[in-house]
Amino acid sequence: MLLETLNPNIPEYKGRTVSFEGVSVQWDRGAWNFVHPQEGAKTIDTFSIWNPAHHDEIAQRLIQRQHCAMYIMGNFGIGVIREAPEWQGNKPVDDRIFSTIKQRPKVQNLVAFIHPEDAIKIIDLDKMQKDYRGHFRWAGNRLKSYAGPQHNVFPVKLNGKVDEGLIRTEENGDKTVACFWIPNHLGYEGIYDSIRKQSKHGIFGGGSLNIHGQEPSYTAEKLHSEMERLPEWQLGIEFVIFDEIAENANIGRSQAMVSFAGDMPEVLRVGSLSPEYISRKTGIPLLAQEGVKQASTLTPYDALNNSKTEQKVEQAMAKMKRFVSYSHARRGLI
Repeated sequence: MLLETLNPNIPEYKGRTVSFEGVSVQWDRGAWNFVHPQEGAKTIDTFSIWNPAHHDEIAQRLIQRQHCAMYIMGNFGIGVIREAPEWQGNKPVDDRIFSTIKQRPKVQNLVAFIHPEDAIKIIDLDKMQKDYRGHFRWAGNRLKSYAGPQHNVFPVKLNGKVDEGLIRTEENGDKTVACFWIPNHLGYEGIYDSIRKQSKHGIFGGGSLNIHGQEPSYTAEKLHSEMERLPEWQLGIEFVIFDEIAENANIGRSQAMVSFAGDMPEVLRVGSLSPEYISRKTGIPLLAQEGVKQASTLTPYDALNNSKTEQKVEQAMAKMKRFVSYSHARRGLI
């Protein structure tokens, strides 16, 4: 049922919302309004990922190389389609995601938000350890290597199809790409499918939305206040994508990173899913060294909070699935 109401968690939105299991989902396009010190009035469109009627427009805007802030299972990230070198030609590269938004060197690469089915186009299987070379040749096995929202690092094909902003040069000189995916997130799958239909090249790249060394925003309210504080973000971000269901779960952590580029799978960063959880869900034994890097978090990394965070991720994913079933059962909703 669509309700005419004001959602207090989304600043300035007065359109229709869908109320589902205690979560208010913004159903119409919204707007955040700012006053930039040099440019004056600035309006940034907002969308909920859960209204599929918006997916084609979001995809079109991304294909036009607009930058979006987007809620990624725990905190807000920044995303833009990065053009592969073979398609760039003489066009200038838009690097404001590094210079203006994240404010960090380009050598600290972005990640590729790419479906595991398509990742075969950029993964260099021949450079993988032989036990996994054949394993990851199959799309189903690549998908199964994600226990949930997770970054997987692979050797990258240096064939001109991957923008250099997505490539990392390791200490030993090897080149890798971090492939991020959220299995069974039907909201992001919908946007990704729309991009696939409308564009044959370029890779959706991004990272956490924060100035280098600072914390990301874990809520829409916090992001709104950060954008008020940082006028450069008002010019660098064209629109915002909410995921009210994930935000309502209060996950409060960024994502784990697992490398398949070495002699054995290794955890490079712990996050919302622990190494034990990932190994149990995927069936892949992982090397997890003591003192490994920790993703941004609102709670301590200890057994109790790790377990609670994993439960929040699972509960959010289950609620997403129920919301899709609910919306499909009420055809007038979508």
